Amino acid sequence: NVIAARPSIGKTGFALNMMHDLSDKYKCLYFNMEMTEKEIYERLVAIDSGIPIDRFSKLTENEQKKIKASTVAITKKKIKIYSGSKTYKSIYSIVAKNQRDEHCVVFIDHIGYVSTGKSGQSDTERIGECVRQIQLMTKDLNITAFTLCHINRSGKDAPSINDLKDSGELEQSAHVVMILDNPSDDLSDMTPTLNVI
Repeated sequence: NVIAARPSIGKTGFALNMMHDLSDKYKCLYFNMEMTEKEIYERLVAIDSGIPIDRFSKLTENEQKKIKASTVAITKKKIKIYSGSKTYKSIYSIVAKNQRDEHCVVFIDHIGYVSTGKSGQSDTERIGECVRQIQLMTKDLNITAFTLCHINRSGKDAPSINDLKDSGELEQSAHVVMILDNPSDDLSDMTPTLNVI
């Protein structure tokens, strides 16, 4: 499954909201190659509490209680976060260890940062190989995987599946492609209404 959008539209926020909900029932593994682990947990606490991160430094007493309750709730969820650069082989190894006892939902944020460990490949070749290996992993290990990726263009028109960046392989291999689009011209809106295509 692919979650795609132009940069800074909200792919990570969308994926973290999905993981927040799914982790009540399934073990969720989040491979994070863009942010610190602290940033991911702050975002999960914000999702759980409903309090925006920019309010964390000036919380009311009631909000402090909500944040503490959300922090406890997040620690009880079936979530594991793996930060830093990864090869698809290291992702496979981690997933194989975790899915022995139950079905896993895996989030890879994002596919453009996954390495094959081979030198001299173009981005298109590297991403294509990673996508094929992740598809095989979903079959070998019986997991559900969501990979995040960028849309390959700017502009005001709604993006389509043909705009997935650097790989026709994503288009070929994905069971579902969810494209997030902000139809608004107001880029200062911090809580825009997004379309999911």
